[in-house]
Amino acid sequence: MVPKLGMAATQDGDQTRNVSEIPAAAISKGPASAESQLLASPKDDVESSASSPATSPSFPEGGWGWVQVVASFFLLFCTAGPQWSLGTYVRFYTAEHTFPGATYFAISFIPSLCNLGFPLFGPFAGKAADYFGPRRAALVGVAIQVVGLILASFSTEVWHVLLTQGFLFGTGEVLIYLAFVNAISQYFLKRRGMAIGIAISGSGIGGLVLSPVTQIIIDAVGWRWSLRILAIIVAALGGLCAMLYLARVPSGMEIRKRGSQEGAKKPARTRIFDLQYFKDAWFTILYLSGAITGFGYFIPFSYVVAYATSIGITSSSASLILGLMNGAGACGRMFWGIAGDRIGHVNAFLLCQFGAPLAILLVWPFATSFASTAIMGMLFGFFAAGFISVMPLVMTTLAPDSSVAGRLGLQMSSSLINTLAGPPIGGALLDANTSFVDGVKVVNYLPTTLYGGSLLLVGALPLLWVRWKAGGGRWWSKI
Repeated sequence: MVPKLGMAATQDGDQTRNVSEIPAAAISKGPASAESQLLASPKDDVESSASSPATSPSFPEGGWGWVQVVASFFLLFCTAGPQWSLGTYVRFYTAEHTFPGATYFAISFIPSLCNLGFPLFGPFAGKAADYFGPRRAALVGVAIQVVGLILASFSTEVWHVLLTQGFLFGTGEVLIYLAFVNAISQYFLKRRGMAIGIAISGSGIGGLVLSPVTQIIIDAVGWRWSLRILAIIVAALGGLCAMLYLARVPSGMEIRKRGSQEGAKKPARTRIFDLQYFKDAWFTILYLSGAITGFGYFIPFSYVVAYATSIGITSSSASLILGLMNGAGACGRMFWGIAGDRIGHVNAFLLCQFGAPLAILLVWPFATSFASTAIMGMLFGFFAAGFISVMPLVMTTLAPDSSVAGRLGLQMSSSLINTLAGPPIGGALLDANTSFVDGVKVVNYLPTTLYGGSLLLVGALPLLWVRWKAGGGRWWSKI
């Protein structure tokens, strides 16, 4: 018997089902949606008792669902890929003094603001994706990103790129991310971990390809035109992929419109933030863990390119290291999604939480060549990938079914402060440890490395209690 921390209160005969197997779960990082309410209707509960979730008509487990997966893969390739290759621009802006007087601290706010959209707008964007449907949400996200990139190409001050390439581009990605989770979750239940893992690996592959390609384009036509070319790619490929989204259940807007026409009562409004979730100790610990680990998560992505050039690696090879890190992340997103289906999503998440900081602390301080730095990057990318791809599945395992979406939306807010402050703190440490020897700039990266790895490790430790509690004191059970 699996402990009730990870179980729902429904039974099929004598067999208790894990909440991740209940068709009522509509997995999206936003408040409980009209879609999830529809799937959780009493009729579905009755039907599910007669058939397993894998064969439930609510989840075809394939068909047009694979089109959603492929569309999501390429959508994330061109929209999230640039986000994971920002280290190339950070190195270029600092090394080439693109914005005179800008320090590591100032420029490091670009990735911070780019990722700020998730904790700041995640719950609201989740509600928007549920209400308007995945296609409309994704198209709006693509449009916001295109505008951000075009405006960034005309920047003359560092704060211009902070607001455009950073904040505006990242805000568009929030809508896109939540739209893809919404779309795929309507087609898959038993294979959801694999489907989401395959789709989200597109962001890692995008980072793998775009990191070195961005450097090549910058060298060929300059950084301004590199941003404009990227905007064209996002508009063309991203727009096409978003148009392929086809919702299987009515969006909140459609339900409200239909109910208004038929004179039915409007669906009840849902809370965006429900603080009652913090009454569960496991959720509070998961939230605090996210608040701590976020300080170190983006350090390798932000500074590995600059570090590589500081030890004598060429800028093109340094960008390739970032690409390899993202490529390993793409493999990790697929691997951890599939592994979670087999060994348990909480178990997979725990392995990722400890593997990532150990890669930083045990390998990065001793990386003095292209090979060793690339190994560190790939190890970190592989384990860090699970932070993103497995978290929604962890929540479906531990949370009561009706609160999954709301808890995911609230969980995103845990990274509000660390996303904004994490990379800049690392940049401030670099500024404080920069010196000039015979007119040559020398930067000591060790304090920044230890800062990132240590906070990741500290944030992972409390999760041991969550795993122990969820497993009922049995460490080898599938949770």
